Parts: sequence; structure tokens; C-alpha cells
Amino acid sequence: MLILDTNIVSLLVRNSESVLVQYDDALDCGEILGISAITHYESKRGAFDPRFARKKVTLESFLENLELVIPDFHTYEVAAQIWWDLKQAGTKLEDNDILIAATAMSFGETLISDNTKHFERIKGLKLENWIERS
Repeated sequence: MLILDTNIVSLLVRNSESVLVQYDDALDCGEILGISAITHYESKRGAFDPRFARKKVTLESFLENLELVIPDFHTYEVAAQIWWDLKQAGTKLEDNDILIAATAMSFGETLISDNTKHFERIKGLKLENWIERS
């Protein structure tokens, strides 16, 4: 399974060509695509803004096709360890990002995100970026 970060879901909703190509390729290869419960929350909270009513429909369509990965007890243990490791290294990361990374790690999955600078600091996290930069 590939766990999509919130920024990737947002780019899917905005029809980012490079992300849509990667999304379609992953599905064609039989990959299961999922999101953490945290990403679900972050995506849904933005959908309540009336300015984004049309995008809400697109978001709902994508969310229906993604596996929802619910953090379990082990996920929170992994998250606490990540937080501690980052603190010891003198760096910080928002709790939501730690929980998203911990979800991918605790289930042994790869996180797909454009926030590679943030997530690269987490030891043991399998990370990919679907954004093409020129």
C-alpha cells in the first residue's frame, strides 16, 4: 500500500497532471492507495470552505477510492519515538505530520508526499515524491 500525504490528495483534487499520472500508474500496477485518518481529517476540514464547493465533490470521489488507515496503539508508540528522535536531533515537526509518518511506518508502508524536507529527517520512513520539478 502507498499512503498519500495531505498535499498529494490536495494536488489530486486540483488535477495536478504529474500526480494524476503517478496515481493512475500506481493503480495500473495493482497498488492499493490509502490515507491515514489524519490526512482524511486534514482534507475534509478544508472542504468545508464554501469557496471550494466544486472541489469538495472531487475530493469525495478520490476519498471513496482510497483505503482509510486508522492509527492503532503501535502507531502512537512509533509517533512518540519519532517525536523523541526529532527532539534529540534539535528539530521539530508538527504532530499531524509525525502521526502521518508513524501511520505509514507502523504498517510498513511507503508515504507519498511533497514534504520530503520534513519527512527525510525520520529514520526508517519509506518516502516517495510524486511531484515533478523542472
